[in-house]
This record gives sequence, structure tokens and C-alpha cells, in this order.
Amino acid sequence: MKKRKAFTLIELLVVVSIIALLISILLPALNQARENAKRVACSTNLHAIGQMLYLYAEANENCIPPQWTGYEVSGGVTIPKEDYSPFPLMSGGGSDTSLQYRAYHYNYPDKPLQLGKLYAYGLLDNPLEVLYCHSTPVGGAHTGSFNPASYDQPGKPWHESWYFNGVRYGYGYFTHYIKKIDRLAQKPVVFDPIHTWAGLAHGHQGKPTGLNALFGDGHVKFNQDEEIFDEALWGGPNFLSDPPSLGYWYMIVDMLKP
Repeated sequence: MKKRKAFTLIELLVVVSIIALLISILLPALNQARENAKRVACSTNLHAIGQMLYLYAEANENCIPPQWTGYEVSGGVTIPKEDYSPFPLMSGGGSDTSLQYRAYHYNYPDKPLQLGKLYAYGLLDNPLEVLYCHSTPVGGAHTGSFNPASYDQPGKPWHESWYFNGVRYGYGYFTHYIKKIDRLAQKPVVFDPIHTWAGLAHGHQGKPTGLNALFGDGHVKFNQDEEIFDEALWGGPNFLSDPPSLGYWYMIVDMLKP
């Protein structure tokens, strides 16, 4: 009986090397394809949010939900304040760009804020699917709190943020001080997180590739202008972790063109 010939060590090493080479070639393409799919899902989410905003506006004199602007004192009690005043992200003389992501305040679970009103009005059944871009990285306080994977405390309309102890969503919401949805046709209203460089949702090999934005007329655009990703706009030398200053934040939003 003829003895079967086994593979030599060199032959096995050659095969393993070829497989490793193929993986190294194909993996970036697979990762890019996966990210493209998430980007399309993100765009679909924003289209759905746009339709909900129109339904909300039809029932509210053509007005979209007001923006949370911080706090006010009423009857000796500090409560969340909502309006369309200039500089809505200003709070207590400072600035906090994270105010745009709040859906419920933890002290007032029955008072929906901003996009949280879409859930309260019965327009949104699955906030964990629609109100988050699933490309958003999970990480520190400025990134993980915009990702559904960071929400692990049941008992709220959807899970509670471990960072701010309030119910949050992942997209930025900005009214541009304008109430009426028809006046926001060419302005970005809901968009990917613009809070830190490390929290940017869509990228490839560690570099951002663009920002999805919903405009007031209901269309969604993936903005890829290089000027948006100028490091000088994202917190200077600490742009990986620090939020942009308020002035730069407004500039970045204004660069999201229809």
C-alpha cells in the first residue's frame, strides 16, 4: 500500500502566510463595506426622524419641538427650560453642547425634551433603533453616551445614560432659533454627533469620512467637505477628547450644506 505523503512544515507555513495575506487585503474592504451599510442605516434613521418631525409639526402649528436650553426657576423650583432663544446651548453663562442630545431629564422623567417628544406623542416606537447612529464608537464619557450599547439601565422610556443619568439619544438636534419647520428647509436640524473628534460616527482607518445631516425639507445629505474636519475646529491640541468650543460648534453645524 502506497504511503500517503504529509505536508511539510514549509508548505504549511506558505499556506498560512497566503491566508494571512488574503485576510490583510480583504479585511479593510470588508470593514469599509460594513461601515457603508451602517451609513445607509443612519441615513434611513434620519429620513424617518424627518417624517416624524413633520407629523409633530402638523399637530403643533407647524412648529418642531423646542430645544432644551438649560434650566429656569419657576415657583422656587428649578426645571428644564425649552425655547427657541438665540444661543440655545448656553447654560448658566457657560456652554454645553451635550444639551442637544437630551430626551428626558433624570429629575423629570415625565417631561420629554426635544426628540423625546416624538416618543411621547406616539410617533416613535423603537427609539433605540432610530435615534442612534450605530456607527458611533463606544468609549469614554463623550462617545459612549451617544451609543445604544452604553445604555444598560431599564425603567425609562428607553435606557438611561450612564454618563448624565438622563435619557438621551445619539443624534444632534438644533433648531437654529427657528420654530417653524418650513423655515428650516435648507438648515441641518438633526445630524451625527458633533461633540468630539473621537465621537465622530463615520470614518475609515481612523479618519472621519463625513457627517450625515437631516435638513428641514426632509432630505438627508452625507457631508464630506474637508473644511468640516479641520482639526482646529475640534478643540485644538486636545481635539481627540475635548468638545469643540461653542463658537466652533456653530461653525461646524453651519458647514453642513444641503
